[in-house]
Amino acid sequence: MKNYKLDRLMIYNYITGNLDGNIKKVLENDPKFMMKVISITQDKKYYDYASIDVKNDYYFIKNILDIFSNDIEFLEDVISLFASTRNSINVYLIDIYIQFSNILIKNNTNRKYNFEISYYREQIAVFYGCIKEFIFESEEKMLGKGFGYILYTFDECEDVIKYFANHFLSEIFFKNQDYTFSDIVHKNFKKYDDLKKYGIKKFILDYIAREDIILADYLLANIDLIKSIEEQMISLEKNWQMYITRVNLRKRKAIIDLIKNIEKETGVNCSNTFSKVLNQMNIENDFLINKDNESDNIIYLEEIKLKNDITKYLKQLYSSNILEKIDFPIPKNKNKRL
Repeated sequence: MKNYKLDRLMIYNYITGNLDGNIKKVLENDPKFMMKVISITQDKKYYDYASIDVKNDYYFIKNILDIFSNDIEFLEDVISLFASTRNSINVYLIDIYIQFSNILIKNNTNRKYNFEISYYREQIAVFYGCIKEFIFESEEKMLGKGFGYILYTFDECEDVIKYFANHFLSEIFFKNQDYTFSDIVHKNFKKYDDLKKYGIKKFILDYIAREDIILADYLLANIDLIKSIEEQMISLEKNWQMYITRVNLRKRKAIIDLIKNIEKETGVNCSNTFSKVLNQMNIENDFLINKDNESDNIIYLEEIKLKNDITKYLKQLYSSNILEKIDFPIPKNKNKRL
């Protein structure tokens, strides 16, 4: 308690100018003391009084950003000085950039700070790209997507960790080369009620764990980071049947296109075989002939020896709730009757 009172007295004497010049110089080189002064006074002039070493203190700057989050011009000067002594991909600088870009977004009424937001996002993206390249080319590559490396390396920079976590989430659910976000959900659940029964949060975390178990554990402890994805999964309910209808139409088109390609390459009509397979699989209703549109009609002619291949293709196609990419071996000899 005595030390606390002495500290408060020292702060009071500093603010009121009742300290010796040498003592003031020592205190102005102490980031913790200067931060207390600024926290109490809410006056940015004391930032100017701080020594250059204090102005380059990472924790001091983070607090400055919190206290003066509505004074964008002042913060730009603060960050500019902080950045001038650091490499462009310094982790502490990037953490400050992330914090400041979030402040800009909150203050971006009438898109006033669009340019600044784009600039800092670009700087962050460069850093993100460099770190990812290191993770995946390093001999010390971690399991999964490399989030373990991020967690271990940047444990002091929570904003950086959350930034990477969000980007990994985006890559897993929205930048998948094979599946859209809706595909991922429909591929795993035939009905929306099945998803609800399984648990939306549980599915998100389980799916992430397939890609990176350490990331999944981190998100379990920081569950708010998956809130946006959870909300988007909930929103799929109203369009669930529409998605199924659209996929079935795409499957129908894929099959009809396949039949046309077979006939083009072999010179043999195979629609009769195709019709029998549809009947056996009880999906012929998806391919009812439209008598008003001859281009969509399937012409029923002679039996050919493609039944097994067509059956296999259709079973693969219909075994999934989404439209999968499936190869089909089309014969090339147009003169050979199959």
